[in-house]
Amino acid sequence: MFIQSQVYNPNTIPRILKVESSNTETGKDHLVKKEIMEIEIDKLTKLYYSIGEVSDMMGLSTSLLRYWEGEFTELKPKKNRKGDRQFTKKDIEVIVSIHKLVKERGFTIEGAKKELKEVQARLKKLAPIIKKMKNIRKELLLIKGQIDTK
Repeated sequence: MFIQSQVYNPNTIPRILKVESSNTETGKDHLVKKEIMEIEIDKLTKLYYSIGEVSDMMGLSTSLLRYWEGEFTELKPKKNRKGDRQFTKKDIEVIVSIHKLVKERGFTIEGAKKELKEVQARLKKLAPIIKKMKNIRKELLLIKGQIDTK
């Protein structure tokens, strides 16, 4: 039985290494070990991350990341002259999305591909509205700043 003890933050992904389990023989719950690591995408500072760094961050194998790169067209890390993958913040966000769909929500690879494409289509339609709302927010913050200084 997994008990989530943290508040959901859409910019982070919890990585669970071991979780609380139930002992069916005795009927008692006992804590095996629970370790949760939050990946805060907004706080990533480097321009590029190696596949090893992303693998460690996410708790996924490098081979799984390479597999997902081949399966999902949205995941396109750059490669340097040596051929090493260089993941950007955007690539890590895509990996987080894939991870949530496949590992947490139980989507198949094909289902996750379809869902990602549908989400991108919805975001494309909403982009002008989001842009307008961000501009309105900026203007409101400027007005608030002017009011606060008086």
